[in-house]
Amino acid sequence: MINIVYQAIYSTAFHGFLISISIIQGINQLSENRLIGFCYLALATLSFFALTIRHNIRIKDKEIHYWMTVLSLKLINKRVSVLEVRKIEFKRVSWSTKGAFVFYANKRFPLRLVNFKPEEMYEDLHKFAKNNHIPVIMMEDFKGQKREVTENS
Repeated sequence: MINIVYQAIYSTAFHGFLISISIIQGINQLSENRLIGFCYLALATLSFFALTIRHNIRIKDKEIHYWMTVLSLKLINKRVSVLEVRKIEFKRVSWSTKGAFVFYANKRFPLRLVNFKPEEMYEDLHKFAKNNHIPVIMMEDFKGQKREVTENS
């Protein structure tokens, strides 16, 4: 397996717009109503932190390493070994966005892998599952989007 770090890419335009409007409204409201002004500034702060969230994944031969950072501080750091993975499900999560869900151990919520770039991450994850004999479920809508992933896994 190639040892590449894949990163989820999210749109920053919305958060940038929300931050600028919230700061302007917050400063304007501070003179009239402090509570509303502080609420706008708190919204701007939350939007700033949302802008700095990064989701990363590294697929190795025998494990999947997933971590999430905010301002370069690791908040979540998960290593899922081959023995823990029950199945991997590939499906489209929106009209044009691919997604993969890694069900592992006896956890209720799967590892949700959406918006990762480059898109070869999904092919590498499929190869990881195939090489380690992990059951793969590939939804029809996912298959129709990319022809390189084989139907028989």
